[in-house]
Amino acid sequence: MVAALLLVLTAPVLLGVAVAIKFDTRGPVFSREFRVGALDAPFRLWKFRTFNYRTEQVASDRSWTSGTPEDAEFTRAGRVIHQFALDELPQLFNVVNGTMSLVGPRPHRALGLDGSVSWGKALRATDKPGMFGGHAAAGHSEERSVKRDLLVMWQTMRAAVSQD
Repeated sequence: MVAALLLVLTAPVLLGVAVAIKFDTRGPVFSREFRVGALDAPFRLWKFRTFNYRTEQVASDRSWTSGTPEDAEFTRAGRVIHQFALDELPQLFNVVNGTMSLVGPRPHRALGLDGSVSWGKALRATDKPGMFGGHAAAGHSEERSVKRDLLVMWQTMRAAVSQD
């Protein structure tokens, strides 16, 4: 319910980002990556595409597990979108459909560099991956509360915006 409300409230931003991507480059607006969710269930994570389309295809084929923005071929709009973490907003669709939560550990990639299934760093069996929180929310499900979730979301957004 909260994610659906956030989708409505961020609709103008979602539309603006989509238009910026379309005017900047050819190719799709969204990127979908295979990730591992609760109970090791694979799912597709929605993001705005920030890479050149060819780079995105190669990344999808190899399922990158690490790298820095300097390693990637960001589009002009993609660099700004990524800097302000706007590329993460489509994950609200994942929250609405139940494959993610707003706060929780970040989802891990499902495939290794060689294309093999590599569940690797498995989430706790009952934890859904989250849009916000990363390591701050991992392992703290017993302390979950609305106040704590809001605090984790605020800290994550503040950290994302203040990155150099």
